[in-house]
This record gives sequence, structure tokens and C-alpha cells, in this order.
Amino acid sequence: MAAPLAPDRHGECLPELFGNRSNDKIVFNASGSGVLEFSALTAGSLGVTFAGGYTPGLGHSFDLLDWTAVSGTGISGLSASLLNASTAGFDPAWIWDTSAFASDGVITIVLVPEPARVFFLACGLMALHLSRRR
Repeated sequence: MAAPLAPDRHGECLPELFGNRSNDKIVFNASGSGVLEFSALTAGSLGVTFAGGYTPGLGHSFDLLDWTAVSGTGISGLSASLLNASTAGFDPAWIWDTSAFASDGVITIVLVPEPARVFFLACGLMALHLSRRR
């Protein structure tokens, strides 16, 4: 790409997820160098919904953006706050893991960490620590 890509904040990007790993991403496949510029987008600008008939499942991952052929100064302004990912069809115990979105363009369906498990684990570790001190 010879010039920076700068999406207009008035534009809309609403991909539908099929889950087949070929129709669930935007591919920036150009040669040369440049910048993928996302700073004009506002929070929630990248809407993500499931295609009709697709049933989401725990552990399903989606590679929304692919920029492997881009070199140069890289990517600017890309963050998970830009996502407005739908949870329609989700089990109430699931959430989107967006930790790899800014680095790899990937989001994944994961379990919500249960506070009770964390609390009991902390209590158990504390009891183990106290028993070792005696």
C-alpha cells in the first residue's frame, strides 16, 4: 500500500461472522509500506454480528483483521474499544476475549471468570500459606 489507510469515522464496518475462517475477516493484502490508520474511528465503530444460521460456541475464534503483508510504521489507533461485538446467541457464561485484537486482529469466545472460584482459590492459598508458617 503506497498511502495510509484512514477509515472515515462516518463510514461503517459491520462484518458478519460465519465461523469458517474465510469469510470472517478483512484482509489488508498489499505490497509496499504504509500505515493502517484507525484513529478516526470512535468507540464501537467496528460492529460484529453472527451470520444468520450460525451458532456461536465456546472457544470459537475469529480473525477479523489480517495485515501480514503490511510493513512500514505499522498500525495506528487500533484497540479493542473500537469493537461493538454482538453477544446474541451467547450462553450467559460467555464473553468476548479481545486481548489479541490489537496485536493479531483476533477475538475469541471464552468463559466469564467466576468470582467464587477466584475467591475460594485465594482462600485456599492463604490457608496453605498460614499452615506452612506454623
